[in-house]
Amino acid sequence: MKTVFVKCTQNRRPEFSLVTSIGYDEGDKQKFVIKRAMKPAAVNHVVNMLKHGASLKNQYKTLKIVAAEMFADSVKFDYIKGQTIEDILIGMLENNDLPGFYKMIDQYRQIVMNGHEGVKSDGQYTPEFREVFGGQDEPEPFDYLAVTNVDIGFGNIVFDGESYHCIDYEWVFSFPVPLEFVLFRAINNFQLNHIDLLKGSNESSFEALLSHYQISEPACARYLEYDRNFQKYVCDDHYNQLKRVYLKKSIPIDQISRSMQSVRELEIAKGYIEKLENDLREVKNYCAKLEHDINEQNEYCRKVEKDVVEVSKYNEKLVGDLQNTLHDHKMFVDRKESEIADFIKTVQLYRAEIDRLSANQTQLEHELNQTEKKYADALVEIDGLSAQLSAIKNAMELTSQRLSDETAMKQHAIFLLNRRPITRLKHVLKRVWHHFRF
Repeated sequence: MKTVFVKCTQNRRPEFSLVTSIGYDEGDKQKFVIKRAMKPAAVNHVVNMLKHGASLKNQYKTLKIVAAEMFADSVKFDYIKGQTIEDILIGMLENNDLPGFYKMIDQYRQIVMNGHEGVKSDGQYTPEFREVFGGQDEPEPFDYLAVTNVDIGFGNIVFDGESYHCIDYEWVFSFPVPLEFVLFRAINNFQLNHIDLLKGSNESSFEALLSHYQISEPACARYLEYDRNFQKYVCDDHYNQLKRVYLKKSIPIDQISRSMQSVRELEIAKGYIEKLENDLREVKNYCAKLEHDINEQNEYCRKVEKDVVEVSKYNEKLVGDLQNTLHDHKMFVDRKESEIADFIKTVQLYRAEIDRLSANQTQLEHELNQTEKKYADALVEIDGLSAQLSAIKNAMELTSQRLSDETAMKQHAIFLLNRRPITRLKHVLKRVWHHFRF
């Protein structure tokens, strides 16, 4: 994750201290906002934002609530691209577009205050309201919403070209809060941040805005007190000392006298001056304490710098070790690549040998087929020779028999010659000749 903006609220009470950062993933470059607890006591405050977002989504119909989700021990919000209503109002003032300026605030009022059907209170504040905002009961009933985002100022609503988005809902309350106070707070914060722009025309002055939206002087005084008490609820005591001074300076005495035009208002202004002098004395004491705190912070910073140096040295060593590891890994990869190349060559040699053996096998199979054929022919020839041999054997046996018979006949003829006369001999010879003839 790449971080492009960080804001710390270290002046708040521990249970409200946050770190807000804007970053993006280096892959898709999509920005997002992360709010995380600066101290363990603020974890519940961070987690409650998810509940606030769900409540506001159920309440508003036209105002979109920026999506959020848990991100480790933090809350991650979508980053909405566009212009805030505050930026739009500044542009209109710079261009002297007063009708557009008031029309934009009217639209803001319609979006924020009429986004859900309001409820009329009986003028009695709850203990929860008094704990956060202090104050006395309203002199008459007031309008409120079931859920109120008191910090939904002009700078916390973004227009993306199609819809309006609420991008911050850290301070959401479910007890009755006057809707007029929410509008006053948005106008008051705008004039504190851009007082020079509002001085450019009487029609765009802070008093003109309050008059246009019918916020009376008593209501303005009450709402300023509510806002101071709210700052005291959120921030530590020392910061509230400076905050009270800052808020009083935001409405100069000459400006109050011109707008109020009454002795009572001037007396109130004188009271503000006296109280301001007391506050200045408190601020001097606070500055002395602040100087002591700064010295402690400087000592802490020196310690942090020392830690940073040690961390840098460790990082340098870590980078060196990593480079060595990468070098060893590269050598290992190169060695394995060489072994793979040798293995491939061996496989190629084996494949060539297999091809040669396959060719030899084919040749041997062909020769075997030829041999088998010759063997079959030889068997046939052997069978023929065996038959001829048998015939010869039979002929030899017959010849042997004939020879035996001839020998016997010769012996018989000799016998007869020895016993009979010539006539008998002729007769025998005739028979012998006849026998051999046939």
